[in-house]
Amino acid sequence: STGGGGGAGGLKLLSCQTIPTSPITVTVGGGGTPGNGGRGGNGISSVFASSSPITSTGGGGGGYANGAASPGNPGGSGGGGSGGPCAPHLGGTGIPGQGNAGGIGIFPCQRVSGGGGGSSSVGTNATAPINAGPGGNGSSVAPIFGLAPQPFYLSNVPNSGATACGVFAGGGGGGISTCDSTFGLGGLGGGGNSSVTGASIAGVINSGGGGGGAKGAGGCRIGGTGGSGIVVVKQESAGAYQASGMWN
Repeated sequence: STGGGGGAGGLKLLSCQTIPTSPITVTVGGGGTPGNGGRGGNGISSVFASSSPITSTGGGGGGYANGAASPGNPGGSGGGGSGGPCAPHLGGTGIPGQGNAGGIGIFPCQRVSGGGGGSSSVGTNATAPINAGPGGNGSSVAPIFGLAPQPFYLSNVPNSGATACGVFAGGGGGGISTCDSTFGLGGLGGGGNSSVTGASIAGVINSGGGGGGAKGAGGCRIGGTGGSGIVVVKQESAGAYQASGMWN
């Protein structure tokens, strides 16, 4: 049994928004939980709760295969489909304007799963005979928030899709069944790799990246936790739209 890669959290990149003058609630969503014996859990949505709340939907959990395999969950980006018997198993759907669908899992010589969707591209389908699908890539926020260095841009993390300074919401890599399969790489933007030895890799904290899919036979069969979300606000430093003292 192998698990599909976790879908990335939805990413919204908005300009020319009204910043409220009174305190509001901002929610940074947690990452999805690993599917330890079942389908992965979805991530929690991140919300900027102004008069018209802005919501980025949590990523979809990866599918799970154990006898009757399952598709990935829908979400901001969809989770990858599991690698298991019977028909190919589809990835979950993403939400237009936030993310993309997960890849398809298959059951050829080995069970290999699809990658989770990313905010800029779909999760890759698994391919016969032994190749799990990489996660879809995330999106750059540099057009609005500027190039590196920025205090909220993330450093590259081992075993995860490179963050590439300012790229967020990459999908998790699809899981494999045995060590002679090709594991799924996490998508650019903090998606976690699947593992060749045991528990898979989590999405990068505050990247919105999906967790890597669970390894099957001979492994711990635990997928990676999804990466938590992030909410960033940028205001003018001077001029008519400055709100001095309210927002950093």
